[in-house]
Amino acid sequence: MRIILLRRACQAWHSNASWKASQRRLLLGVAQRLQFGALGRAFQGWTAHVRDMQEREEQFQHKQRVLQEATAKATAQAALRKRNALSAFLTAWRHISRVYKVLAERLATLQRLSLAGTVQHWRSYTHSRALKAQTVLVAREHARICFLKHNFHKWKQCHATLLKDHSDKVLLALQFMTGQSLGRAAASVDNS
Repeated sequence: MRIILLRRACQAWHSNASWKASQRRLLLGVAQRLQFGALGRAFQGWTAHVRDMQEREEQFQHKQRVLQEATAKATAQAALRKRNALSAFLTAWRHISRVYKVLAERLATLQRLSLAGTVQHWRSYTHSRALKAQTVLVAREHARICFLKHNFHKWKQCHATLLKDHSDKVLLALQFMTGQSLGRAAASVDNS
């Protein structure tokens, strides 16, 4: 019996060891499958992540290229607009400066003509004023002379009538007043 017991114990140990070994193999297989599955999933996840990162990098690079191209186009368009604006400004400035130059020349011509006309008018005005003043002086002198002549003629008429009416003394006084010398007055008195 002892042998039987030993045999059964050995068989039990063997079956238990076989079962444990199969369980161990099964667990090891499961662990390996889990490990390889996790590793595979991790690898697949990593490759997916790498692919995603590459796609993102490509998208980023594409966006950067598009952005650089757009920036370059915008810069070129801005430079073109700036050149066109500068060209238009310079063209307008040249045109305006030509217009101002023509206007300045015309204004200078008008000012010269106006100044010449003004000087001419001033000369004719001063000449006419001088002529008027001269005419006024001549007219005054003429009026004075006419007045004196008229008065002299009236006086002469009065004198002639007085001579007839008055004595020789009045005649002498009148001759003295007219500027005849006393000698001539006395000679005329003696002759009469």
